Formats: sequence, C-alpha cells, structure tokens
Amino acid sequence: MKKVKIENITPLNTVFKDNFIPVTFSSSNYFAPYLGVTMKSIINKCDKNFNYDFVVFTKDMDDLNKKMLSKICDQKNISLRFINLSNIFDNMKLYTPGHVTIETYFRLVIPNFMKNYKKILFLDSDLLVKEDIKHLYEYDLANHAIAACEECLMSALLGIHGDSAKKYMTEKLHLKDIDKYFQAGVMVLNIEQFNINNYCEKLLNMVNSYDYNIVDQDAMNELLNDKVLWLPNEWNFPPQQKHMKELKYIENMSKYIRHKYLSVKNPKVIHFADRGKPWFDPTEEFAQEWWEVARQTPYYEEIVKRMCENAIKPNLEATNHHFSSVICDLEHWHKNVLSYWKYKVLRNFSFGKTKEKYIQKKYIYKQKIWNAKAYKR
Repeated sequence: MKKVKIENITPLNTVFKDNFIPVTFSSSNYFAPYLGVTMKSIINKCDKNFNYDFVVFTKDMDDLNKKMLSKICDQKNISLRFINLSNIFDNMKLYTPGHVTIETYFRLVIPNFMKNYKKILFLDSDLLVKEDIKHLYEYDLANHAIAACEECLMSALLGIHGDSAKKYMTEKLHLKDIDKYFQAGVMVLNIEQFNINNYCEKLLNMVNSYDYNIVDQDAMNELLNDKVLWLPNEWNFPPQQKHMKELKYIENMSKYIRHKYLSVKNPKVIHFADRGKPWFDPTEEFAQEWWEVARQTPYYEEIVKRMCENAIKPNLEATNHHFSSVICDLEHWHKNVLSYWKYKVLRNFSFGKTKEKYIQKKYIYKQKIWNAKAYKR
C-alpha cells in the first residue's frame, strides 16, 4: 500500500483577535440541512460576548447551500468558511461501509488546516446543542491530544456481539480497557500535539491500509486512546432510539457504562449517532426538540420534503446516507455469508500480513452477519 502524504496545505488564519471559539465540521452537500440545524442550535446558546469561528470541510458543497448556511450564521460574532478537500480525498479509496460516507474521514486531516490555533472543537452534523460550547472549549487539555466521551453505544454492541467483538477491541485496537473507547463526534483537539506527533498523516495511513469496523473512529482509538482527557458524558449523549430499546442496548452495556449513561439527566449535546434520525422519524427521543430548532432555519421545508419522500419511498441518496448498515447487511446477507467463508478458508492458506488481513476480513463479515441476526431477533 502506497504511503499517504499530506502536502501543500495552507493553514487557515484566525478570523477574530480574541474571545473566539474555533468550531470545525465535515459535511457533504446532501447533509447541509442537518448541519444547518446543528449550527442553529449552537448559535441559539452562544454568548454574545464571544466570537464563534465556524469552518466546514467538504468536497461537494454547492453555492446554494453555502448561501443558506451563511444565512443561518449571519450575525457579528459568527464567522463561516468552507474548505474543499477534494484534492486530498478524490484519489483515495477508503472503506465506506453501509451508511458511512467519505466525509467521516475529513476529521483526520482537519488539524493540519488549523495549525494557527492552539485547540479546536470538532462537531458532527447530527447534533442538537443545548449548552454554550464555549464551556466545552474551556477544558484544559494540558498534554492530552484530545478530549472526548466514552462511546456508550459501543458498550451495548460489545454486550450484544460478545467475546469476538471484545477481542477485536483488545487485540486489534490494543485497548487496555474496552469501556474507555471514545466517540469521535464531539471532540476538543489539541492542535499542538497533533502537529508535533504528525497524527493526521499517521491516521490517514492507518485507514488507507486497513478496513476498520468503525472506520476512522477505530483508527483514532487505536492511536490516541491513551492520550484522551475524558469528558462528562453529558457532552455527547446518544438518545434511546426505538431500535436500541428493541435490542436492549441499556441491558447490554457494561455496569460502568450503564451507570454513566443513566446518570445523564440534562444532556448538553444530544448526538443522534445511530440510525434513528429525528428528521426521518419525529417520534424518536428528543426529536421534538430537534424539530423546534429545524423550524428556525431556511431548510425547514426541504427537511419536511425529505421526510415525506423517505416515508413513501426512500430515495437512493437518503438511503446511502441514513439507512442503517444493519439494513444493508440484511440486503446482502448471502454475499456476506459467502465472503465470511471465503476469508475463513483463505486464512488457513496464508501467512504474515496477508493472513492477518484475511482474519480481519473474516471478522468484518462475521460482524455483518451478527448485525443482521440481531435485527431479525
């Protein structure tokens, strides 16, 4: 595998002189309406005495969506810029399973563009922010590379899938404690530490050479897990979606994670991280609050239109972005079973790195089969 090099990047200059909070996002053109709701929820809670420096990393955002998002951010203490990453990612063939899109990998290179900042926030675009993010930014990272929360949903999935999934966490990702796996949708990034240690390039090469189960997030955990400042889980809280109740997510969490999850009474950031998105089902938990903010954006009619289209006949683009990988695994059941047995046989006739690759491929397809079986139950 050819080594990836990150070259010819011009770092962004700061927009404001003082009292500013740099906030980065990654988004496709399709996802712009939902990013708009996240931005509006941040702005609704922002301190008028502070400045908020928004930077959106994309490779296909069109002028109309840039104009719409700029309208949402049209106030003196908000700056909005768009950075195109086509030159980095168009020639990379990265693993994008199920509902995952190439934009998930953008956060791996964002620190290289933000070298003129000491630290930054990275936020996913499927959030509802209920607290001024300046309080998140104020955490002192010291020598930690990032600040993030434990991934509560991962604990549930490990409980559902059992020993093989836990083995992947300890043997592939080298986690000393599988409960201490962080969720990468809400992070404070220490730019100095990223630059000194060349983490961006290391992470890109890791994901370019191996198909991780949860793509970039797994790679970040493998490289940075012992360099995390752990945040209170109220800063990245996944609501109880309908399918989670059906699959008994809370019951399957470890005792430690279950306690942390249930202890969150007033989440500061609600993260619709799994497949139950509020814009497709207004009856999901916390969806009503999300729609209250959506109605304050110029995207409201477009979001309603998409919801109606999805309810009648899901269009292809919505399917690619939002249908769970579980549904995809159900549709490709026979293919996944055949692939599982193919790699299970091939591993017995290979050695070294090739053997390791086949073992990991076998595990990936076993995961897909488990996901489908769990959903059927």
